Amino acid sequence: RKDHEDAQFIPDSTRSGGYTGSNYLWDGTLIYDGHVYDHIRYRARGGVWRYAMGKNMWKFDFNRGHEFQARDNYGNKYATKWDKLNFSAIIQQGNYLHRGEQGLFESVGFKLFNLAGVEASKTNYVHFRIVEAAAEGGTDQFSTDFQGLYLTAEQLDGRMLDAHDLPDGNLYKIEGHNGVLNNQGPTQPSNGSDLAAFKNGFNGSPTEQWWRENFDLERYYSYRSVVEAIHQYDIAYGKNYFYYHNPETDQWSIHPWDLDLTWADNMFGSGNRSEEHTSELQSH
Repeated sequence: RKDHEDAQFIPDSTRSGGYTGSNYLWDGTLIYDGHVYDHIRYRARGGVWRYAMGKNMWKFDFNRGHEFQARDNYGNKYATKWDKLNFSAIIQQGNYLHRGEQGLFESVGFKLFNLAGVEASKTNYVHFRIVEAAAEGGTDQFSTDFQGLYLTAEQLDGRMLDAHDLPDGNLYKIEGHNGVLNNQGPTQPSNGSDLAAFKNGFNGSPTEQWWRENFDLERYYSYRSVVEAIHQYDIAYGKNYFYYHNPETDQWSIHPWDLDLTWADNMFGSGNRSEEHTSELQSH
């Protein structure tokens, strides 16, 4: 564990909170399935609730050439290795009074998107331990190695595109309606100009023909159907989804992320303007 002025907060700590950025300030060793992944980087995941629930979510960044070989819930190795490993704590934000149903809100939600033809994260369950001392046990839940049951969520990046048989294209994570490039397609712009042109197009009252030429409508309607079915309204204000630019069709599609606030009718967001372009698209 690396010392830093923005230290992590792990219960039962006297700190009230910890580092909330996206840099990997800590390094360590992860052991899984008999394989040692040494000198990897990690941090806690999450926004304002990152340290609030007493069970931290984690994100691990692996070294090039030493990617993580994950297995599904049946013990089968995934065909594509991961360079990022995301842990969900399988609980929900406390102010909504839902437990998260031990990860089913997220795992079933992602599964439904995949079944509907909208490529989304694969998930599987793991037990997680943090080795802090020679003795594995302790006097209470905070002093043992065992951290509990977690759900892994496949990172949306180039490896995810490979795993879902999608061409190598630009993939943007959307936060505040702005895009961060998570995968660079070899034949597509590296400066975000393709996303800017797409956003300018759908914000300019486009015609029906423009939508049919530029947007994968079949995937979008499937996406919206699952969004409504599981009440994924935390996509308000332009966040918690990805835009993918297919280099073969030159069309865009939208893919889900962060499904913890779902399967209830008292979650964040009204759903009236789930993405920037909803109102324009519905007018056609």
